[in-house]
Amino acid sequence: EIYSPGFPFNSSLPCDFLLKVDTGMLVEIEILLLEANSCCDHLLLTEGTLGGAVIADLTGEISTGKMYRTTS
Repeated sequence: EIYSPGFPFNSSLPCDFLLKVDTGMLVEIEILLLEANSCCDHLLLTEGTLGGAVIADLTGEISTGKMYRTTS
């Protein structure tokens, strides 16, 4: 489970989470539930280091379970 650092009182604090795997491995993440204000809150999944290629820019509500995977 990953929460915004200010949850549930302040959602305006930005945060970065880095997932690291061995060389040659891929990262796969499943978003089971996302509750974000579509006006201003985003979960940005990128590949590589910070500022890498965007895999998904998620906002609003997701409650169906979606999978995302890096390509390299």
